[in-house]
Amino acid sequence: MKPGSKKSVWMIGLSDQRRGGVASVLRTYRQASWFRAPDFALIATCLPGNSWVRWMSAVRQFLGFAHRLSQQPPALLHIHLSSGASFWRKTPYLLTGHLHGIRLLINVHPSHFYDDYLTQRRPVRWLIRRFLRLADAVGFANPEMIPLFVDLLPGKRLCYLPNPIDLHRFRPGSKPQQKQSPYALFLGAFFPQKGIAEILTAAPAVLQAFPDFRFVLCGDGKSEGWKEQVDQSWRQHIDFRSWVDGDEKLELLQNATALLLPSYSEGFPMIVSEAMACGVPVICSAVGGLVALLRNRHDALLIPPKDARQLQEALLHLLGDARLRADLRRYSLQSVKRFDVEGLLPYLQSLYTSLICSGGKTSSGFQPRPKSN
Repeated sequence: MKPGSKKSVWMIGLSDQRRGGVASVLRTYRQASWFRAPDFALIATCLPGNSWVRWMSAVRQFLGFAHRLSQQPPALLHIHLSSGASFWRKTPYLLTGHLHGIRLLINVHPSHFYDDYLTQRRPVRWLIRRFLRLADAVGFANPEMIPLFVDLLPGKRLCYLPNPIDLHRFRPGSKPQQKQSPYALFLGAFFPQKGIAEILTAAPAVLQAFPDFRFVLCGDGKSEGWKEQVDQSWRQHIDFRSWVDGDEKLELLQNATALLLPSYSEGFPMIVSEAMACGVPVICSAVGGLVALLRNRHDALLIPPKDARQLQEALLHLLGDARLRADLRRYSLQSVKRFDVEGLLPYLQSLYTSLICSGGKTSSGFQPRPKSN
């Protein structure tokens, strides 16, 4: 597609001003040079705010979408969704687009989408499948989800849709680091599923071996309960902070010794590729898209989920081995280039064009690079 063509693409998702991985994906797309062409538009399904504001804005946003669609419809809707409420908020857009004969590309982000599907009652599972089958193609941030949906969506085009990163923004710091204590960084939500308990369990042994080390935990949600679990003697070394974004997040990444993400489930979180682009060694759980797309001791140190001992040993090993830190930095700076939003344009153009022109009913997909043994 060329700028000014009538075959335009609208991306549908929550506001890119909200918090979380999907919002970061949409923000990255919106800020890409090629996304500023007339071919593309980003439409938010709901705006930031409390629950009441979100639901009221969801109604207003959909009515605005429906009016705009009736005036000048696009050729393709690229719809980003998660599970639960995120899925159901997107169904009116799916139905409306389908009724207008517009090509539909669904972008599923979390790996737990399939697990959540299995927990639903049979009528709900049937309804989820019916909505997914309205799409001309379904893409996944975790390529290992594709085989799980082959039987659920027979004949449907299933593909890998990598989460993009802006390598012009996320890069190693150009200024000399200020003299400060080294630290491991967590960026996410203060949910048990993110492995917060494992970090706090691993911390004392690491701090005993490296007394000047710190843990900086930045997240969304309540941290008071987690703070109470930290022994008084270690509290000055474990810094709980609220959600960070923008330049503050970039500075924290560029100065970190390691990024910790011992989650129980993940698609492919943006923070991992952002850390890799900043040259920060990553220690993360071998789950979802992380184990599918990262090589152990090459792109990151992969550990079993829910295993504080393995997290502790991996961090101690990293802190005690300067060569390992240098190798991870060098490898990750090279491998993260495959997620560059500017470099993904040719693939997305090819995918969009094939869907617009043919409907894309055959199975295919952009595959991640194979892992080496």
